[in-house]
Amino acid sequence: MTRIVGAGGVGMLVSSRVGLDRAAAQIAESVCRIEVNAAVVVGNDPGRDWSGEIELRMRSDGSIESGVLHAQGGNAIEVVGEQLGHSLSLRAGAGGDAPTVFAGIGRMPIEQCAGAVDGTFADTKSGELGIWTGRFIGRASEDSKPAGEGAIVATPAGTALGSACGEPLSCPDEWMWDEAACACVCQFGLAECGDTCCPEGTICGASGECVCRTPGDERCGGECFSPCTGITFRNPETCNCEDPCAGYSCAPGQELRRSNGQCVCQDLCEEAMGPSWVFCNDMCLDSLTFPSDPNNCGSCGNVCPQNAVCRYAECECQEGHIWCQNFGACIPGDSC
Repeated sequence: MTRIVGAGGVGMLVSSRVGLDRAAAQIAESVCRIEVNAAVVVGNDPGRDWSGEIELRMRSDGSIESGVLHAQGGNAIEVVGEQLGHSLSLRAGAGGDAPTVFAGIGRMPIEQCAGAVDGTFADTKSGELGIWTGRFIGRASEDSKPAGEGAIVATPAGTALGSACGEPLSCPDEWMWDEAACACVCQFGLAECGDTCCPEGTICGASGECVCRTPGDERCGGECFSPCTGITFRNPETCNCEDPCAGYSCAPGQELRRSNGQCVCQDLCEEAMGPSWVFCNDMCLDSLTFPSDPNNCGSCGNVCPQNAVCRYAECECQEGHIWCQNFGACIPGDSC
């Protein structure tokens, strides 16, 4: 056996198609076909995509003992796996060689062979990781064929065996009727998430809710945005990052901040040095010194005149001096 890379680009191990051994099948089986589109996300060539079709022979106990992946431009590749409820796990590759492993979740139970199914894949040899989307496009069963006949009769996807697809259902908003799947599917290729179609740019998260594709991004108006920075917040009406304190101004030595939803002016000196420190004369000073500081007597910037001292936050003439209002100064002597 040799390793090949199909025109669509995913490398897998080639094997001959495993024949469907009807004689050995003791458990009821059905054959489903899935149309697959995939893209590499992590690896040597991110963004490279490929497409193909997977044919699965599913037993009623959930096991998938034989199946085939027809990668576009490549050969048939053996597939085994299992399905349980909405979950689908597949191994594509023959023998003990490194396989490509697929994991997916269907909108409808996998055994119904209907609706969309999406998931991730990993090439265990190259280390490539990627995402894939699929849609069931057909179903077949051998339950009703006469003994000895080998033909498998195909029925439309999503149809009960032996019945027609029936009249289209009335689909809710953002959904549309898919004739091939006989089911309501999301329009425009949007991701299905339970009963919801995720908006463009979002994916169905592990919690079952639509989340932004990039971790940390914020949803607003059905779109995803990078988070706002600093004190800005996202306006839910415009989805723009806005400054809640626009138009506010603070005194020198203060910084405008948002605290508990309110805009406040924070004293930088107090924050850095302590509660008694204030911004004065372009520097941080301890206001506890003001009662005796002749340059800031009682308050910042209150300078005592010549021949005066600051006592108890008031300017007083030195001993042997008298205050003369006419001169605006302390004059030696006892009279002006």
